[in-house]
Amino acid sequence: MLKLIKEINCWRQIFLLCIFLSPLFFINIKNSFDWGDDYAHYILKAKDIATGSSIAKLMEDENYAPSIRPPVFPALLSPVYSCFGAIPAAYHFFSSIVLLLVLVVSWIYFFKDENMWLGVLFASSIAFIPYTLKLKAELPIELPMMLFIYSSLLFIKLERYALAFAFIIIACLTKYTAVAMIPVFAFAYVINCMSKEAQNKKQLVTIIAMAVLLLAHVLFNFSGVTWYQQHFISGNIFERIASNFNYYMHVFFNAFEQEVPSIINVVIKWLVIVLFLSGFVLSVSKRLQAHDIFFVFYLLIIFIYDYGKGGYRFIFPLLPVVFFYFYGALNFLSDKLKLKALYLSMAFVLVLMISFSKNIIKIKEEEILVTGPQQTEFTQICDYVKNNTPDSITIFFAKPFLTALYAERKSKWIKSISSLEAAQEKSSSYILLAKSTEAELYLSEFDYLLKSNVVVEENNKFILLKNQPATFE
Repeated sequence: MLKLIKEINCWRQIFLLCIFLSPLFFINIKNSFDWGDDYAHYILKAKDIATGSSIAKLMEDENYAPSIRPPVFPALLSPVYSCFGAIPAAYHFFSSIVLLLVLVVSWIYFFKDENMWLGVLFASSIAFIPYTLKLKAELPIELPMMLFIYSSLLFIKLERYALAFAFIIIACLTKYTAVAMIPVFAFAYVINCMSKEAQNKKQLVTIIAMAVLLLAHVLFNFSGVTWYQQHFISGNIFERIASNFNYYMHVFFNAFEQEVPSIINVVIKWLVIVLFLSGFVLSVSKRLQAHDIFFVFYLLIIFIYDYGKGGYRFIFPLLPVVFFYFYGALNFLSDKLKLKALYLSMAFVLVLMISFSKNIIKIKEEEILVTGPQQTEFTQICDYVKNNTPDSITIFFAKPFLTALYAERKSKWIKSISSLEAAQEKSSSYILLAKSTEAELYLSEFDYLLKSNVVVEENNKFILLKNQPATFE
């Protein structure tokens, strides 16, 4: 460990980077989540680990989402739950810590042997993209996955292959898309062994076999992964790749388009395109490295995956690589123009930060409570359910992880009448409906369900219905 610490040998710069990134702990730390409910499932599982309960079983509906998730993220969240319960601000703070660690590790990987001060500027640019500041408030599983992936890349670079392999396993058990690191590891280890003495080549077969077995295990045997498999094999793969390519390119460029005059957005967009493509070609043509292979395989996974609404969080794991490509292109351009790379890169970062500034200020000044499950109306309904219904009931709701977490009752997905019929339980069930037609929780069958069932609790935003058997006849 001491030898590893000495190898890194840039602790003063790391301290400076942490100072630059410290605003992460003051921006977008809110006491609420939005209506996206994946985070609620992870908190439920963290609660199980922290308390020894089995409350996560309250939400098991394969029509909505996999009931079994990879175990690492809930394990990381369990100490947070033990200390703070389900308080949103605690999880936003947790995400800020992990994001800072991701940027520090990726900065060491990319810039330890480059211009480290420029690396500080590029890492800060990633942190303060408005989409990044919004992302960390969603408790995204991609952040811990990135921490393990970039740690493994760093250990590969330091030729610490046992540690790299261990972190790849942990990354795969955090989120399955980390399998993109398996071919990265195999490539790096093969190249390393080929350049060493013959005795090291005996390890090659063993390590590749381990990598292949891990990949097979994650893809075919680990509990819960079959739910994801169907999204890789359904439909026309070429149409899916084309559709996802267009979608994620749009998301990527939107991250750089801010509330500035349109001509500036056009300039920034084309600047990003030229720098990215130039940096990628320069990096690959010079010498294929581990991060290049990770970039290609991770892109391939999200392009093939039949879930064309992953948004910014799906492409965010690639951003440290993308910004390193920016750096490579700017470094090449500065050599050709006989300019200092520092000045050119500072100008680029300055343009980005000026364009980001308006939205950063807007995010900082947003209300502490956003539209989501911490609203008084939703908590009122959940309190009513906890205090006035037996433990055996089932609640049908558009976001079932939320009712499982906050109402502490078994929950099922209700997106249509047919799904409600298919999921009907023998025990009594309730239906929770949102009144607003603008909300993502609203159902087109609202009027029918209201007429067919008994209202037991109501406020100005939600109606809780007691299911009547006639509804399913």
